[in-house]
Amino acid sequence: MTRESPEVEPVAKYQRTITLTQDIADRLQAVCDHLGVTASAYIKQALGEAVSRHEVSLLAKQSKDSSLEILERLFTTLSEQESQEPDDAGKKRPGAPKGK
Repeated sequence: MTRESPEVEPVAKYQRTITLTQDIADRLQAVCDHLGVTASAYIKQALGEAVSRHEVSLLAKQSKDSSLEILERLFTTLSEQESQEPDDAGKKRPGAPKGK
């Protein structure tokens, strides 16, 4: 019995260019040699960690904005419903019939 693996679509890749000072380039190469990784792999890992760390604040802001939008719609709907209801403020409520 053979298992078929689902087809995986290739991930799009985007190229970016960075410019480093000689000091940073030398230090980067020394660290990469020490760790046994390429500079590209090291930069991708560091970039991924930084993006993930900063993405937390972005997601919190988006969640807050979404919550505020939901509250705004709720209050707008309630306000519209209140303005459509008849005004019963000056009328007496019907009571029980009085006995003789």
